[in-house]
Amino acid sequence: MNKLYRLIFASILPFSIFAQDYAPFPNDSVFFESSIPNSDLMPVVKDPLNPDEIQKVNNFPNLSIVALGFLWPDMETNTVFMRPSNWMGYTASSQNELSFNTGIFGLNDQGFSETIKLDLDHSLLEKDTFFFLNQLGNPGETFYVEVKYDSLIETATDTIKQYSFQIMDSDYNDLDMNMGYELDSVLYNVNTQVVQISKHNGILKCPDFAYFPYCKQYELKGKVQDIMDLSTTHFEKIFKLDIGDEFHFKKLSTDYGGNEFYRNVTKKVCSNQIYDQVEQAYITSYDVWKRRDVGLYNWQTNSTDSGMIYATFQHVIDTIYLNDYNDLNIEVPNGFGATNDYSSEGYFYRDSSASFVFHEVYEFLYPLSEDTIQIDIVSDGGQHLRYYPEGYAHQFWDNTTVWGANYLKPVYVSTTDTTWGNPYSDAFLDIVENSTAELAFYIHNTTIIPPTDIAFQDFRIYDMSGKLLNYYKASETETGIDISQYENGAYILVAYDGKRGYHFKFIR
Repeated sequence: MNKLYRLIFASILPFSIFAQDYAPFPNDSVFFESSIPNSDLMPVVKDPLNPDEIQKVNNFPNLSIVALGFLWPDMETNTVFMRPSNWMGYTASSQNELSFNTGIFGLNDQGFSETIKLDLDHSLLEKDTFFFLNQLGNPGETFYVEVKYDSLIETATDTIKQYSFQIMDSDYNDLDMNMGYELDSVLYNVNTQVVQISKHNGILKCPDFAYFPYCKQYELKGKVQDIMDLSTTHFEKIFKLDIGDEFHFKKLSTDYGGNEFYRNVTKKVCSNQIYDQVEQAYITSYDVWKRRDVGLYNWQTNSTDSGMIYATFQHVIDTIYLNDYNDLNIEVPNGFGATNDYSSEGYFYRDSSASFVFHEVYEFLYPLSEDTIQIDIVSDGGQHLRYYPEGYAHQFWDNTTVWGANYLKPVYVSTTDTTWGNPYSDAFLDIVENSTAELAFYIHNTTIIPPTDIAFQDFRIYDMSGKLLNYYKASETETGIDISQYENGAYILVAYDGKRGYHFKFIR
């Protein structure tokens, strides 16, 4: 796996190419960010064998959102496809022209749209017009897009050319496209979007023409190496923890249209972690508290009844191997996995939440070949979302549908880097008392003496809110546990013998 990581890293180092004014991609690996909050960063990475080409991304997530709003009854006779491509739809550039293609096409007559070209030698306000077919929203109809060089932005250090767009019907009348019911008519309106290209810094703004005419506006965010730490693997970013890092999760599943629910809450506290260089694995010790509730929703009273079914405590050792996460560990996240094709789903990166994410609404897209994705008609109502936040050492997911919520998500995090959310502090004592046996320990001055008739494996001390204060192996407590360091107050000692837990409340 390390070889894979280093090979991909080598592919984003600078190439020696001839510099030119208004070159679209003067840098070899950058991120663009859309106008939609907390969205995936789209990479632009030059092909190492041909610097005028940029590498493909996994089109499934964006295409699934665009296509979901257009499930026409006649789609089976008017089958729609997409060419896998880079998200920008960029195909080529010359000294004075940029070319972009929509990836969506049909198999009927004139199934392909015309290439959209931006002429960099145009005079200000000069226009070009290109025809296109909207195979998703209006199959069989012809439309046009007018491209206008509308402004020249000059600064002390740079010059920026801006191009705008106007959709027109077959009679060349201005119009806004039918957006379907899934797309925001403001965020996906290409009539309000622009391409900006800088004399010295390349493309600064661009719609995602691969999904034209249902585009989002993207803006250059920066070089990949300035946004992500490339000195460590994504595996390390996600799974490396510090002692005391604490996570509270909520898992909710529903049946019968959301009428019956099953709620599992988990509290995990890292008590120790080592990295095995030989096995290339993180070996992490956790204290794990779980509570399960089952309830019914009453539609008449708009309320739920629920009851705790059980609560448990375990001390677990979790081993996570680097080689099990090849699909996650692509150097520049592009939605593909390790094989760089649709046989392995990977992840995109979200800078705002520092997470690796794959989000596809209801899976109705199928790769027919290396150069064709088929869009099939299915019923609406679901999504496939999974994500790894950096430093949480866990995968979360959300498969909520119209029939009810189904997810696993973090609700509280407390690490050396961040603290947010609402902890399960109110339920913590219930969990302790229902999942561990109460046991008396002897206190002599400021030392807790464990009973000698039980072979304890380890001990930990929590405050009354459930925060881990210290973790002790049995070998470290042969003369007892020193509590002189703690301020006056109430605490809980939890001991574990390898099979069950014991708790002891004490006052300092």
